[in-house]
Formats: sequence, structure tokens, C-alpha cells
Amino acid sequence: MKKHAYTESGEINFSKLKERTLLANDRMDKWAEETAWIISKIKEPTIIVATGGSVVVAKYLKEVLERYRIICEVVEPRTINYKENLNSFKNLICISYSGNTNGISNALE
Repeated sequence: MKKHAYTESGEINFSKLKERTLLANDRMDKWAEETAWIISKIKEPTIIVATGGSVVVAKYLKEVLERYRIICEVVEPRTINYKENLNSFKNLICISYSGNTNGISNALE
């Protein structure tokens, strides 16, 4: 059986793996700090809109906010316009992994 011959670009990528991992961690730390600051400013009822895999993140955020006694609800974009008590929510958080989900865009309109 013949061993796989790595291309030069593959070798370069592997040699930079540690550097890239550290850079990604730095970016995540900054993102986490910004997110924590935003969450700390939320004091009123909040509705979180998410779809697909982003619902997992939305439900986790709901658990975090409820620890601080903030009323939250997670809804999918297709149901937000039918929510009877929508006006009782003061904050809207939309979560989208891809950043271009049509349903999320529609919820913001």
C-alpha cells in the first residue's frame, strides 16, 4: 500500500496549525467577552429567533438568561408573526450560523 504524499500546501498548513489554533482561540475569547457584555445589558423579556442547528444555541442562551431571571422564549422564524404576546417582549435576538437565513431576515422586518 502506497503512503499518501502530502502536497507542499498541506505541509504548510500543518506547520501553521498551532499558530492558527492560537489565533482562533484569541478571537473566540474576544467574541466571548463581547457576548458576555451584551448579555449583561439584557434586563427585560427577550424573544430569541433561531432555526435549524442554531436552535441549540438559542436554547442554551435562554437557559443562561433565565438564570438571571430574564423571561425568554425561543421561536422559529415562521412562527414569530403569529405570537400573541409579541409586544410584551422588549428584546429580540436572532441567531443564524450562516448569517443569511431568509427566515431570520424576515423576522427582523
